[in-house]
Amino acid sequence: MAVKTDAQLQAYADTNINTNGANAITGALHNTMLTDLIDSKVNVADIIPGSNHEALAATGAGTFSIAQYHNGKQIIAEFVSGTPTLKIGTTVGGDEIMKLETITAVDLIDNNLFIGSLSAAWTLYFTIAGGTINLWVQTANFKS
Repeated sequence: MAVKTDAQLQAYADTNINTNGANAITGALHNTMLTDLIDSKVNVADIIPGSNHEALAATGAGTFSIAQYHNGKQIIAEFVSGTPTLKIGTTVGGDEIMKLETITAVDLIDNNLFIGSLSAAWTLYFTIAGGTINLWVQTANFKS
C-alpha cells in the first residue's frame, strides 16, 4: 500500500464513504483505506530519527547523543535493583536537566521541555548510583 498525507486520507474517505449510500464502499476499498492509514501513521521514532533513547539495566555514568535541533521532551526511569539515584545534565556528572532523584518504581521523572543545544548535536549525561534502572529519554525536533 502507500504512505499518504492526512489530506490524501481524508480525500479518499470523502470520495468512498458517506451516509447516503451513493458511494457504497466495498470491502476492498475499505481495506485499502485502512491499510494506507496504518502505513501513513508510523512510529515517531521513524519520523524523527534518534528521538528515543534507552539504557536498559543501566548503572554508573552514561550518555545519549542527541541530534541537532532535538531537545528533551520526556524522561522515564524504571527501578530494577538496589536503591538507585539518577541525575541528568549537559556536562559529565551534571544535574542541569534533572537534580538527584531516588528511583523506587516506574517513575515519569519529567514531562517538560529541556534544552541542550539547538545549534549543534549535543550529549546528554546521566549518572546512576546505588542501583540499577532502565532509562528512556525522548526528544523532539524543534526545527521541522
